[in-house]
Amino acid sequence: MPPPKPPSTTSTSNLPPSSSSSGIITTPTGTRHIPSSLRADGSTRREIRIRPGYRPPEDVELYKNRTAEAWKTRGQNSGSGVPGAEKAEDEESQGRGEG
Repeated sequence: MPPPKPPSTTSTSNLPPSSSSSGIITTPTGTRHIPSSLRADGSTRREIRIRPGYRPPEDVELYKNRTAEAWKTRGQNSGSGVPGAEKAEDEESQGRGEG
């Protein structure tokens, strides 16, 4: 009977493998791979190892510019704008353009 392994000092070894949105699984040792799977015809796809540092396009987060997002949604929020000021739509409906 082999001797028992000493407890690990890292807390990541007790965690189950984590998966990303692209299907890449990260093992507790840090290796990344896409697990083997079964095709519709019954054959199996082989496991694919992923190089360290590679991030597939599905896992890359889109950059969101706060200023651009605010500009796109500038008229949709009822609480945005100058406090106490009337909306431009209210001014137009009061007959501002009469002459």
